[in-house]
Formats: sequence, structure tokens, C-alpha cells
Amino acid sequence: MNGKNCKAPAPPVQPERFRCVVLIPHRDAHPPLRRWQQRLFHEGFEGAYAFPLAVPLARVSRPAAPEDLAALAQALREAALASSADGKIAARPPAVYGPAWGAWRTYGLPLNIPEPARPQDARGVSRPLSPLILPLALIPPGAEAPAPGAEAPAVAFRAAAVANLIFQALPLAGGGYYYQWETGKPRWLRGG
Repeated sequence: MNGKNCKAPAPPVQPERFRCVVLIPHRDAHPPLRRWQQRLFHEGFEGAYAFPLAVPLARVSRPAAPEDLAALAQALREAALASSADGKIAARPPAVYGPAWGAWRTYGLPLNIPEPARPQDARGVSRPLSPLILPLALIPPGAEAPAPGAEAPAVAFRAAAVANLIFQALPLAGGGYYYQWETGKPRWLRGG
């Protein structure tokens, strides 16, 4: 389990566990994203470290099977190759999206992956998420959101993996949240 303590308004209801399939950029793509999160955190957006550097692809009712993850990884690789000459998955300028996680909103970078790569047909998918966003901060219900900005980290990556992920925001007794997540075994995108 990984997690971060962040102060934010207490949630109005019992926290929900979100199970999803995610796209995880290779760690070589993380430094500019971490700098952006650090900047958001210093500006007062406490949810900047709330979610791992992973793109939620779909909510699932149960963990995706290894063969479904492998098929999704292949579909994402093909989509990346179809959308750019170098096969890179690229991020666009940040914006606020949501709600996608209950009443929570997401501040993040939309990706250039076309619609056919989405996991609509995998077993256990309860809701494909669209658009695909690389979260830089989660915004609790009732909290202020960062202003969408044209200034963004230049992020493009070829190496990535898909995995199952469970996420939960737990209320702290003194207010705020403790964020927990657990990531399953990754399946790497091949070729490219």
C-alpha cells in the first residue's frame, strides 16, 4: 500500500473504494510530473500527491485478468502507433475534469489516445473512463480546483504498462484525508 496524508475538508459520506485498470507511464516520464505536483502542493492544492502517476482507463467490478490486461496493453500500443509517428503517448495542457471518483474531480493532463483503445469489452469493466486523464491532483468535494493552465510539463512516453489498481480516500479524525492505493502486477506495452 502507498499513501499520502493531505489536509482537505472531511468527506460527507463513507469513503468508497475505487477499483480500476490504469496505464502507468515508465518512471523516466515521472520527473516533470513530480515537479508539477510539487508546485501544485506548494500552491495549496493538497490533493497533488493523492493518486499515483497512473491514468485510470476504466472502473472495474473485479481485477482484470492477466489476458485482459495483455489485450488492453496491445490495443494501447496500436493506438499510440496510429496516433503519432513515433508511437509516443503525449499529454495535452491540464484542465479540471470530473466528477469521476464519486464527487471528486481531477486536475490533470488529457492524453492523445484515440477512442478504440478504451477497454469497453474487457470482462469486469463497469464503466470506461473518458477522457483519459493523467491526474496531477485530486480535488475533494467542495474544495477549490487549480485554474486550468496553458503552462504544462512536456510529457510524452513510449514505455508504459497497464495494471489493476485499488484507490481509497480515507477521512482523518482531525480533518483531511489519507490516500491509499495498491497496484497489481503490470503488463508492459510491447513494441513501438
